[in-house]
Amino acid sequence: MSVDLDLLTPSPVVFGDGVRIRQAIEAVLLNAVEAVQRTGWIRITTGLDDRPGELLGGAPCGLPDGARVAVITIEDSGPGMDEKTLARLFEPFFTTKFVGRGLGLAAVRGIIKAHHGTIDCESWPGRGTRIIMRFPHHTGAATGAARGAAGAPSNVLVVGADDAARGLAGRVLSRMKLRPLFAPNTAAALSILHEMKDDLRLIIVDLELPGGGAAILLDIAAAMSAPPAALVYTALDPVDAAEISARHAGFIAGIAHKSAGLADFGRGIETALEAGRDRSPGAERPLQALQQA
Repeated sequence: MSVDLDLLTPSPVVFGDGVRIRQAIEAVLLNAVEAVQRTGWIRITTGLDDRPGELLGGAPCGLPDGARVAVITIEDSGPGMDEKTLARLFEPFFTTKFVGRGLGLAAVRGIIKAHHGTIDCESWPGRGTRIIMRFPHHTGAATGAARGAAGAPSNVLVVGADDAARGLAGRVLSRMKLRPLFAPNTAAALSILHEMKDDLRLIIVDLELPGGGAAILLDIAAAMSAPPAALVYTALDPVDAAEISARHAGFIAGIAHKSAGLADFGRGIETALEAGRDRSPGAERPLQALQQA
């Protein structure tokens, strides 16, 4: 078996849960290895594409105009699949020799979807199979801090698994010429906080992250040498949300309700950015709540 690598340099940048993304890629690669056994070939390609809207199928990835898509392709010369098998490939519990012993492709698709990506499969009986994985590409980490006209960082970390809220935040931030970085859970957010360090302008956190994740992230963000502004969003009523957020009242600039419309969410982000501007460490300010739309 031979393996051909065609990898873009520098590598495309994808933010998220590195462990889960690696598991997904390894599962696809294991499938290819089992398909070709010892006599075929595998080709792994990475690259960028300039058509995010088309390639990501309208997923709420929040990419600004002109953004690109990171593409990972794993192709093999195995026996391929017929149309009937191909149609069921991503169904939960569907098993073929191609799926192998590792993570099933339904689980792989779930991981990729959680990172606002897509996965597609092309296969030809007797000729092989090609798996194409696409993710939002973030140029900020590859080129240093993404910054606005005034020199302030334009990166905004959005944390949570609520697709509607993340999509709303992505649209608002893109209109404001800010760069959204999406993290579906606490672990992914911690990875981005570590990578970006002092290059975050705002962090938007789902107050209902499992395991007290919101409190953990807010504690870490507040302790950074150049702490970003902070906004939390929630499905709780304003009184309950304010009580839960009281511990971080001196750091959080506002609370946005998940039912807020585009304009209200935008005002919440603007308020948080304004409160974070020229803020001295430990400064206190009142916690503001957006009205439910």
